[in-house]
Amino acid sequence: MRAFLSDTAEAVEVVQVVLRSPEHPIARIRTQLVSVAVEHRAAQGAPSLLLRAAVELLARDSEVAPTVSEAFDTIRAGYTACIVDAHPAGEVEADADVEALGTYVCAVIEGMVAIGRVGTSRAALLQVGIASLAALPITPLGAEHLGTADGPWN
Repeated sequence: MRAFLSDTAEAVEVVQVVLRSPEHPIARIRTQLVSVAVEHRAAQGAPSLLLRAAVELLARDSEVAPTVSEAFDTIRAGYTACIVDAHPAGEVEADADVEALGTYVCAVIEGMVAIGRVGTSRAALLQVGIASLAALPITPLGAEHLGTADGPWN
């Protein structure tokens, strides 16, 4: 249980550090997508006890369930906050559903971690990240902020 709690706290903190960076809000999400693709490519990253607990133990272990739920709520809230920050920055359309988009980004990134664990290449994971960003209601300014001038895609 200590290892699980430590891994979970670390997983949340890693996301929070990226999402608190001084980058443009939409670029913070891109940075996290790239980071996940690089770290979890072809089963290279350490297995996530958080993801494993969510898949294997959530419904069966009353001690694990609240920790998993709280961790994912915190991670999802971080992505939602980036989308919220992107509104006044003019990076996403004004009528964007920030809650749904935050949940979407969380699902994409956690899905990338999962498929990375089974051997998906960095290039394929990066393509998932690029495709997921294309689904967001990003404005022309947001697209400009996603350019490579403030950070690479690879």
